[in-house]
Amino acid sequence: MPPADADLPPYLDATARIVFGEIWSRPGLSIRDRRLLVIGTTAQMMRRELLETQVVGALANKEFAVNQLHEAVLHRILLWLGQR
Repeated sequence: MPPADADLPPYLDATARIVFGEIWSRPGLSIRDRRLLVIGTTAQMMRRELLETQVVGALANKEFAVNQLHEAVLHRILLWLGQR
């Protein structure tokens, strides 16, 4: 989430508050589980810039090791995306 003192346009501020403040903090799934779902989804959508953001976040927050992220992405891309 952007710093509290960031001067964001209203639509970006609302998006950040809803996505990170409300959705990612809901009970039922851990942040790590949510991150893995987003990584899989962004890989499927072939959104490299979003995938990179999620991978950097996962590593910075120590949610996954590099080899775990490799496995997650390879599993998603090689095993499931090729089945279309």
